[in-house]
Amino acid sequence: MASVMYAVFHFAALQCSARPEISPCTCEMGKAFNHVELACEKLESFNAVVDSLANKLNSDVNIDLKITHSQLDDLEMRSFRDMNFNIYKLRMQWNGLRSLPELPFRGLSNVTYLSVADNELDEIPKHVLNHMPLLQTFDISRCNIRVVQQDDLKGIQKITNLILPSNNITRLDRGAFPLSLLILHLGRNQLESLNGSLAELTNLHSLFINANNISDLDKELPDGSKLRLLMAHNNRLEHLPANMATMDDLEIIHLHFNRLRSFDRVLRNAQHLTELLANNNELEYLAQDEFQSCRQLDTLNLACNHIRSLNFSLHPMVKLTRGNFSFNDIEEFSMEELHGMRSLRVLDLSYNRIQRLLPAHKHSPELALIDLRLDHNQIVTLDSALAGLSHLRILSLPENRIEYLQPGDLNGMNRLEILDLTANQLVELKQLETTLLPSLKILKVAYNNITKLEHDFYGLPMLCQVNLTNNQISSISSELVTNTRCKNHNVPGKLEMFLDGE
Repeated sequence: MASVMYAVFHFAALQCSARPEISPCTCEMGKAFNHVELACEKLESFNAVVDSLANKLNSDVNIDLKITHSQLDDLEMRSFRDMNFNIYKLRMQWNGLRSLPELPFRGLSNVTYLSVADNELDEIPKHVLNHMPLLQTFDISRCNIRVVQQDDLKGIQKITNLILPSNNITRLDRGAFPLSLLILHLGRNQLESLNGSLAELTNLHSLFINANNISDLDKELPDGSKLRLLMAHNNRLEHLPANMATMDDLEIIHLHFNRLRSFDRVLRNAQHLTELLANNNELEYLAQDEFQSCRQLDTLNLACNHIRSLNFSLHPMVKLTRGNFSFNDIEEFSMEELHGMRSLRVLDLSYNRIQRLLPAHKHSPELALIDLRLDHNQIVTLDSALAGLSHLRILSLPENRIEYLQPGDLNGMNRLEILDLTANQLVELKQLETTLLPSLKILKVAYNNITKLEHDFYGLPMLCQVNLTNNQISSISSELVTNTRCKNHNVPGKLEMFLDGE
């Protein structure tokens, strides 16, 4: 068996060895056995393409033919059959084609992949598709298609991938899409409605409708759908369709830059969901069971909304690693919101209205949080709410209203490396004298009201850099760096301090 496979491989390789006679076209061995890739670029006519390739390769070899950046005004004068080999993939991008005549494509019944993207076609060439009954992937992106009509795709009933982004499509006829479709890309068009054209596509698992003008998906997505990926961002959606609650296979949903006011609990059964992006909407409320079954969720972005409370809706997300809730209207945050989220690494709560942090219950499981962002809030005191975050490496608290660090505020943060308290109202750092932060390397306390430094860095043995610019410091003790063991630029015990003001 191995010898047979080698013979086939060797045969395909011979088809491409030293072929000056097909110049200016080029030949490369394909990735699969008995497959050859031909590329013709910048030819002056289709006649030149045919003459370069006709009868030059064995008819038993499967050919992936690519014709790009060429002048094909004479396309209707010759036929692909004149080349006398078996084309199974045909790519004709960037040729300035305004239409496709039928004659050249007759006899291409073995083609499974066709791309005529990046041309100037203003309608789907159905007369060409009628000659390709085995076609599985059709790419006609970045053209000037305006309408997908009912009979445009009748000739390709086995197609699984239809790629139509970046056209000018304004209308989809009902019944226009073959039921065999698995992937449909309609992104970056001018659609205001799907017009019921997808309602019967129950096999569809990936749908791209992003960057259109769609405001309503009610009764548009197929019932009993096997949909796994939904890209519906950059539209005008105000709500989600009720039948999304039955789409248990959903894994990735992008809804950012819409006008959603609520999820209406339609995602509560999405047990396979791993990524949800819904930033830049108008969300105000999260139901407590909003994500009831979302135990596989890894990435959640709800930034730039009007959410006032997370309402303990995150508790099912035991595998969440990144959560972004920045630029919302949260006024109070309890660490109890993160109960059970042992995989969470990055939490962004910046640019909210948080005035108060509340600690979790004493027996809450340990969090694996590495990066916590609370900058640009209204926090006055930490109230030891963050104590015990033993995996935390970055704590970002700039642009708050913190006046003092209290005993216990930073306890247990043995791996903290960067502490940013820029632009608060701190008058002293004395609490750091008795707080052990054995891994802290960078301390940022610029733009505060600190007046003196004495033994403040005693609990920070690895501190290497401190930004103290724009404070009111009038006194620095010579014992400030007594405990510093930082090795900066190969100089042990050296601490870089920035004290310059404006």
